[in-house]
Amino acid sequence: MKVLCVNSFVNSFGGAELSALNLAFGLAGRGHDVHFLADGSTSSSPPEAPDGVHVQFHYKTFPRPYPIGPQANPFLKAVWHLHDLANPSNTRIFGEVCRKLLPDIIVLHAIDGIGLNIWRWIREAGIPCIQVLHDYGIICLNKSRFRNGRQCRGLCFACRVQKTIRMSWLDRTEHFSFVSPSRAVMEEVEQYADLSRWRKAIIPNPNYFLVKTRTWSSDSKPRLLYVGRLDPSKGIDRVLRCALEAYKKIEFDVDVLGGGSSEEELRKSYEHTSWIRFHGRVDQEFIAQYMSEATALLVPSLWLENFPGVAVHSLFAGLPVIASDIGGLPEIIDDGMTGLLVPPWNEEAWTAAIVNVVENKSKIPIWSTACLAAAQRFDAERALDEYELLMHEMVGRRRTKELA
Repeated sequence: MKVLCVNSFVNSFGGAELSALNLAFGLAGRGHDVHFLADGSTSSSPPEAPDGVHVQFHYKTFPRPYPIGPQANPFLKAVWHLHDLANPSNTRIFGEVCRKLLPDIIVLHAIDGIGLNIWRWIREAGIPCIQVLHDYGIICLNKSRFRNGRQCRGLCFACRVQKTIRMSWLDRTEHFSFVSPSRAVMEEVEQYADLSRWRKAIIPNPNYFLVKTRTWSSDSKPRLLYVGRLDPSKGIDRVLRCALEAYKKIEFDVDVLGGGSSEEELRKSYEHTSWIRFHGRVDQEFIAQYMSEATALLVPSLWLENFPGVAVHSLFAGLPVIASDIGGLPEIIDDGMTGLLVPPWNEEAWTAAIVNVVENKSKIPIWSTACLAAAQRFDAERALDEYELLMHEMVGRRRTKELA
């Protein structure tokens, strides 16, 4: 089967980007002819494919008036979103690629920057398509439903407009499906967008993780680990405040792996706190090594996380997780078995959870064993099986209709 995967850009760091690449590599490893379309102006080199696996990458330059970001001019943001929704160059470039490749099925991931209006082109072409929901982009312009330090309640006017436009492009579309790694995201999207006419599936991201043998010891000083973007929506600033309070009761170290908008400010705030160490953006080898040595992973998200790969990675590494009880995280972490689930906005509860884990180190080996067992629910090969079943169903349905 010829498969065209599409994502805004290619890199080796972002969770959605890695999940898109792993799905492409996984399908190619099963004998499918896989192609990957991304914007060339914002992409970096993809990670090395597994031995014997080949994915053909197609880099095109799509209209991007400016690099969107939290500090961008509001007027320019509006222009950027207008380009994303309506620029005919989006569909022209995308259409040229599709007419050249003639894919049997298209798998869309994040398509902002590629052009949201490619949905309309896909509808008119009648090519079977799977839209993977890595975030809330269908119903939210900033894709997180998190603004000004708080979770959004309902949809603002701008988000309602873009949602209405996007959903109108799916009218009379038959060969379209939505896949979400977590039930939480699918249910949140369905509160505001009617997806009842299309096939829907919950399939974990088919990710493979680099894991090293656990070297953690109860005799060593406890080490808590944070891996991810340093951004207010991730709750990193709040969890470090909680760590300061917890440290008054018991000593431990905190290693912070990742970069982002809050990195400079956080480094300055804790430059004289020797037990909190910032390592910046690091590769998977570095992450695997630190996971093997850590006592627990911290995932203090404040926004409705979808299916954070770092939490799943932690299970495969046998590393217990202290996570916010929000979004898709409760679908990954079993409270009291593979870690602890904590109310995201309750700093007292977070402080208590940190103290609990650090003080009761005897729980760690038991939780670690439970993590390894729980990780099997998210086996990449099983997820690929589910994707293949859906793909064959959609392509088969189209062919049956064409023969009728």
